[in-house]
Amino acid sequence: MKMAFRAGLLALLLSIGSWSGTARAETLQGDVTIAAPGRPLVRLHMTETGSGPPLLLLHGLGGSGYTFRHIVPLLARTHRVITLDLKGFGRSEKPLDGAYGPLDQAALVVAFLRQRRLAGVTLAGHSFGGAVAMLATLQLNQTEPWRVRRLVLMNTPAFAQTLPQAQRLLNMPLLPYVALTLSSPLLHTREALKSLRRRAPHATEADAARYAEPLYETGGRHALIATARAIADTNTRAFQPYYRAIRQPALLIWCRHDPTVPLANGERLKHALPDARLAVLEHCDHMPPEEQPLETARLLQGFLKR
Repeated sequence: MKMAFRAGLLALLLSIGSWSGTARAETLQGDVTIAAPGRPLVRLHMTETGSGPPLLLLHGLGGSGYTFRHIVPLLARTHRVITLDLKGFGRSEKPLDGAYGPLDQAALVVAFLRQRRLAGVTLAGHSFGGAVAMLATLQLNQTEPWRVRRLVLMNTPAFAQTLPQAQRLLNMPLLPYVALTLSSPLLHTREALKSLRRRAPHATEADAARYAEPLYETGGRHALIATARAIADTNTRAFQPYYRAIRQPALLIWCRHDPTVPLANGERLKHALPDARLAVLEHCDHMPPEEQPLETARLLQGFLKR
């Protein structure tokens, strides 16, 4: 059981205020305090690069804005590219509460767009971040459809499916907390990146350390487990009738060999959305920005010209 948990966790991890300049002068990073209606204040970390129409990137489970590090400089040539660490992930605040479901995160994204006065945004999400992007768009389309101009969904879970083994194990009562507390986050992420080396040979030890960083915090481990459990409990069938209300142009980017969210789900989502096209990446498992960054950026650049 321990070996199965560890192996599954490796795959899952990669399925996964004040402003200051970073080492790269064109990039700003900092924290913003978000107040979503009916929810406690939460501090979220963001970066912003470039100028032009806004493009907001949302990461998947176990990820952060760092997931998009290879494609941000390319997209920032023509757009104002913003990455947001979702609540509980990356360098954002990690409260020990239960509000980690897709609807909880979508409410924070909506509040973020309003607080930053962003309009005409291209909202792009990978995996869990894609589900959050869809729900945020559905909410905004009821009152402020002008806020989201386009959607980009990468390997996004939008329909009921068999859960990956690691996610099933994270739903167990005690084992996930014990395993994540007693094991080395760096070892997990290092091994996970090694498993991607055939598809992402550029991954480094520094990348492994950055992915591992949040899991050294009690809140980071809690957020990973609570989010995985919330995903398992989410009734996607309740949202599916509303997909046709998303009339924004949508680009679906899918890895052909995705074991987490199968390509068949991407094909199904293409038909569920009124204005969507599907681009399939070869030699890719689940993380287009990490495994195929140049091709992912090229697809996005072409779509952003619409």
